[in-house]
Amino acid sequence: MVAVFTDDPDRLAALHAPWSEGAPLREQTLQQMHVNRSTLLTLLQGKPALARLRQQQGPHSDSGLPYDYHRSWRELLVGLSYLWEGQVLLAEAQLRPALTGAEADLGRRAPMTCMVASLLAAALLERDNATEAAALLANRLDVLEHSGMPEVLLLGYRTMARIALASGAEHRALELLGALHAVGVTRSLPRLCIASLAEQVRIHARRHRAETCRELVNRIDELAADPTRTQALWRRSVELLRGPAHVYEAIAAQDWRRALDQLEPADALAQQLEHHQLHIELLGLRALALDRCGERSQSLLREAADLAQTYGLLRVFRDAHPALEDLVLQPASDGPDASNARAASMRAPAQRPIPARTTPSMALTPREREVLTLLARTLTNKEMALAMQVSEEAIKWHMKNLFAKLDAGTRKQVVQRARISAYWKKLTETASRREATPTCRRSLAQ
Repeated sequence: MVAVFTDDPDRLAALHAPWSEGAPLREQTLQQMHVNRSTLLTLLQGKPALARLRQQQGPHSDSGLPYDYHRSWRELLVGLSYLWEGQVLLAEAQLRPALTGAEADLGRRAPMTCMVASLLAAALLERDNATEAAALLANRLDVLEHSGMPEVLLLGYRTMARIALASGAEHRALELLGALHAVGVTRSLPRLCIASLAEQVRIHARRHRAETCRELVNRIDELAADPTRTQALWRRSVELLRGPAHVYEAIAAQDWRRALDQLEPADALAQQLEHHQLHIELLGLRALALDRCGERSQSLLREAADLAQTYGLLRVFRDAHPALEDLVLQPASDGPDASNARAASMRAPAQRPIPARTTPSMALTPREREVLTLLARTLTNKEMALAMQVSEEAIKWHMKNLFAKLDAGTRKQVVQRARISAYWKKLTETASRREATPTCRRSLAQ
């Protein structure tokens, strides 16, 4: 796991190599750990579908414990594999229940919970649900900074930066990317620094700030050329960031022929590693560059729009460049049907079902639900501490979380807002069970 959190996929591959054909392990927990490592390595090698297959072939029995750590890793890795290949609809379906379970078992700010939330937020943003994505990442980035996987940390900061940019707060987006760069320096993870700079190039290219983009790309090239970093898998992951940065630098300079030259190797690598979302983005940019060069681009643009619609990527062209969004939305020369089809890739379906939101206000831990039950009976903090046989400081901590999650200003508001939520039925059922236990009856009597 050290190799995973230090962003050293080549070291992970070397350590895993002796066991690549299957570890002779009898204990099921060790087998699950082996399968999770194999899944992650296969994903980092650019084979997301094979990574999921490896996971499916592993042991999946219930541990019988209140919280199954290995199951959470399995859910996280499968969700990451869907995001890797741009399957945001499947990623959302996988990660929503995973987040609900992690929040209930571990709490909102546990490292595993924060990593799952980061992946789900990235998927939701691509589905044009920026509000919920921001709520999922609120008060969680600091946890990811210290204990998040580099890939998940990168997605979290990039998602928040794109949300800020979409709301018109470019300064906030650049501030977030600066923070990501600082984390990369602090944790000695140069790929995070490169990711930060590459995302800044994308932002500045939107306003054709050619000189700024050129300076940022030069910094990326310097970091990528580090002679101490010769590992093949690591360098390939860096090229996945560096290639598009050079494309956007050429777009900022409005050097469309050079942009076309840069697009070819960048897109080839994206396809090789099955980063379909990046492939669709680069396909759209190629159509834009061809259009600016006075060449036909309608068929290419239509293909990119169809792929975006298939994968559920509603923001891919909007986040890439304003000129690309305009090109997608403009009337097509091959008829209104083609224009409508392209425009459909930029907006959510009219009859889109509204899934149950997994926001902070709806994710209470078992202890917080217990405190809320006693609070509804107007017990004081001291009385709740006696009833639950915990310290009064612990009760204060749970109360603080309840105020934040239910967005309440008073104890009465906490109860009122809980009563109208879907949790109230569960809380009353829990209260009935607790009152039936001898420990609870004896504590309340005291």
